[in-house]
Amino acid sequence: MQINCAQIKKKRQGLDFYYNKRSSGIKFMTLLKNLAPIRIRSDNRHLVSHDNHSDKYEYKYNYLVEIAPVCRDDLIFLPHPGAQGSGSILICIRITNQIQLIEPTTLYMDQIDSKKYWSAPFRPIMSSNQLSEVTVLNVEKIAKFEAKFQLAEVEVANMKDTALDQILWTRSHLGNIIKVGDKVLGYEIAKSNISNSHFDSYISHGNQLPDITLVRKSVPQKYTDEKMSRIWRSRNLRVKITDTESHSIPREFFNGENKTNIQSKEIEDNIVIRLRNELYSQNLRGYQHMI
Repeated sequence: MQINCAQIKKKRQGLDFYYNKRSSGIKFMTLLKNLAPIRIRSDNRHLVSHDNHSDKYEYKYNYLVEIAPVCRDDLIFLPHPGAQGSGSILICIRITNQIQLIEPTTLYMDQIDSKKYWSAPFRPIMSSNQLSEVTVLNVEKIAKFEAKFQLAEVEVANMKDTALDQILWTRSHLGNIIKVGDKVLGYEIAKSNISNSHFDSYISHGNQLPDITLVRKSVPQKYTDEKMSRIWRSRNLRVKITDTESHSIPREFFNGENKTNIQSKEIEDNIVIRLRNELYSQNLRGYQHMI
């Protein structure tokens, strides 16, 4: 991707990729189509130069590509068509050219491709930075399976608060993954301020929210500390920020170290993501020895 790219610039709403050849840009968009649901919103051609003697024209092509703003572990609310005040609370379990969702209380699974998503786009109601860590107290498995998941009644507690009212009950898709004593990450929806008109209608019609919606197991602290000492890293894009543009870019764009740590953690925690990335060993001379 970066070999044929002449330059990459940060913008307020994303990144600008510059290619010397139109074919290279089209290959990049083809790659994006395989990684996430996208839509190309415009294809503008601008005349750059014209040689009257040879009758040659040089054009500049602009493509605006929009990527679905959904990530793995996001909490999604999808209203049921034609039924006001009803809907499903789902978890995003994987992103490819399709958004793969699961309803943790029923094991219902759905796959949303680009065409389906952009015909009725949606945003997460909660994201992974809002996950809370709880401890599993009890797991009662239910004989219902879907793919690698098993339904279970789970009792968890927030061990930071020993109050009895911090013991939570929920139905989860993680029945064959978690056990008593595990640390698990989940969304406490009732304690969150969610701005979504469809979700507000869902609540106003008397639908009950789960105490907590479990998403995945938490990585043990010891394992996390071992990761921080690893020398294996993914390569970063060389992105340019000009002085005239930097004032209009949100501050979080500049927090490169934090973003690198989050990206590395996602790659190391998820084997699917890891297999789709090239990893390198980092020594004093830079990145070497691709693995």
